[in-house]
Amino acid sequence: MSGEGEIRFRDLIAYFYSCKYLIISVSIGFSVIAALISLAITPVYSSQAILAPVSKSEENSSYLSRVAGSVLSGLDLQGFSQANDSASVQSQMTSRVFAEMFIKENDLLPILFEEEWDKERNDWKKDIEKPSPYTIQKKFRDSYSIVKDLKTGLMVLTVDWSDKKIPAVWANKLIEAIESYTRKLDIIDGENSIKYLREELSKTSSTEMKLSLYSLIEKELKKIMLAKTQTSYVYKVIDPAYEPEFRSWPRRKFITLLGLFMGFLASSLYVFIRFFYKRDFL
Repeated sequence: MSGEGEIRFRDLIAYFYSCKYLIISVSIGFSVIAALISLAITPVYSSQAILAPVSKSEENSSYLSRVAGSVLSGLDLQGFSQANDSASVQSQMTSRVFAEMFIKENDLLPILFEEEWDKERNDWKKDIEKPSPYTIQKKFRDSYSIVKDLKTGLMVLTVDWSDKKIPAVWANKLIEAIESYTRKLDIIDGENSIKYLREELSKTSSTEMKLSLYSLIEKELKKIMLAKTQTSYVYKVIDPAYEPEFRSWPRRKFITLLGLFMGFLASSLYVFIRFFYKRDFL
């Protein structure tokens, strides 16, 4: 049996060798097709910005704030200020509300829907169905992502688009927009909190309670002051986004080599099956 097995193996190798031109031509044919497909794919360019979340230190709290915390231990004092941790800001940045605001402020419809947009009329083309608000903001949100690097703790903002000049512009504008957006939210939140605390202050006669309320008002005033004056409020830009020199997709060499490999695999499988098919009918 072993001799028969050795003969079969030799025969198989010989048969493969006799079909070498078939294998080579099919492999080259697959690689050419893969190369043509890669050329037809719309190129995508990527630009990244590296960001460091700005920590809101509790050292800004005064002695009065700590006293207030002990007196009003039954209250959730964190509710009076918006947490600017990276997770909440990341959620804001990828939210529908933020995306719609950014699209409107930067007039992105002509870029997002270039084929559907009439540049002369500066409006949608008459013969197309206008995309829904969800479709509009979804297409924009799909163009960027912000993730946290678990090793360094830094945030990586990535923007992908077919025009190489756009990703870096959008990435840097997104950083500016989230800074402004978060500042406004914190200022509004602080002003509403101060209004409420002053109302409560007018209702109480307790010295300890007044001391605690004054402390909370002081804390909210500090938050508003930081929101209005701090240079880097949400993220400190470690490395701003730059215009990419090379496309990130498609990787044409990889796709061509993958096509070559798939062609070799397919042709080899065909030759292998045909070898045993022929022997069974001899």
